Amino acid sequence: MGGNLGVMYSTEIANDWAPEQIWGWHAARRFVNEAIEALEDAGVALVPLVADTDWQAKGVRKLHETIASLTAECASAESALRVRLWELEAAR
Repeated sequence: MGGNLGVMYSTEIANDWAPEQIWGWHAARRFVNEAIEALEDAGVALVPLVADTDWQAKGVRKLHETIASLTAECASAESALRVRLWELEAAR
């Protein structure tokens, strides 16, 4: 995903922002996109583990709950980063 998909850059940025600001904006956007991709990958990897650990043994049940919790945390963090990305895009 990530990268510059669907992003159009305004020439106004070059006129209104210092080079350090432009570099900072691009760096922040790249880092947020990389973090989103990592969370997407982690979430995808965790989904089958939730199903695979859905047993009734006490230890495995705890593992299942932990993996399910990590999956939810990944999704939540991904959503928060998408908001940050939206804010970065709005700042252009």
